[in-house]
Amino acid sequence: MMDKKCKSPNPVEEQEGKKPWAGPTPEEISRGLAKILSQIPKEGDRTGVFIGELLKNTENILGDKNKILNDYLDKLKNQTFENDEALITATSEVVSAFMKEHFSPKDIELRARQHFIEKSNFIPLNEILSYGYDQNVIHLHLAPARTEIPKRRLELVLNGFENLAKAMENDPALKDIKEITMTSWIVAKWPEVFEAFGCTIDGPISDEDRERHFKNDKGEIWKAHIDRADFLARYLKK
Repeated sequence: MMDKKCKSPNPVEEQEGKKPWAGPTPEEISRGLAKILSQIPKEGDRTGVFIGELLKNTENILGDKNKILNDYLDKLKNQTFENDEALITATSEVVSAFMKEHFSPKDIELRARQHFIEKSNFIPLNEILSYGYDQNVIHLHLAPARTEIPKRRLELVLNGFENLAKAMENDPALKDIKEITMTSWIVAKWPEVFEAFGCTIDGPISDEDRERHFKNDKGEIWKAHIDRADFLARYLKK
């Protein structure tokens, strides 16, 4: 097992007393915008194309409110920006104002979770945990849950594990599963918690996997796994 010292081995203790999540920061919004802008050619009406691509990206998440976002962004279309950074900053300010006006932090997370499920075809286990599988491996996904108190997050993880164990026992499609994996910055930050869940910590992912699946994540991404027998022994309720 990998050895990693953390500020606290317990995410509940570490986050007790912190202010509730207030929604995505301007920096987080800007990172998403930069990813979209990086795929747009330098020539032509770059601002207009950028806004169009942004609205395509948000359509499934925002639904009818995407038209309102379009109205917010309209004022940017006829402006001239000195460089990409200026365009991203101005767009981030507009998007941030729109989100604060029309969504609560909890609603933002709920929509993001729903969008992930629809886009990935993962199977939900509860509000924050879902899974996909290929061949004989299950891949678990822990959705953002910063609006939940830390204790509730841990309860949801354990509940999701129990629901997955039940599915593995009863679903013929999962009869050949041999391993369950989790890959996340959360594993990197709190490996002790995942060890307490019964997992083996595999450590940092490969450069190839980071480029393919976590290209825009700046922090460490670690992987953990647990085999079928151990998982069912721990989490299957008789």
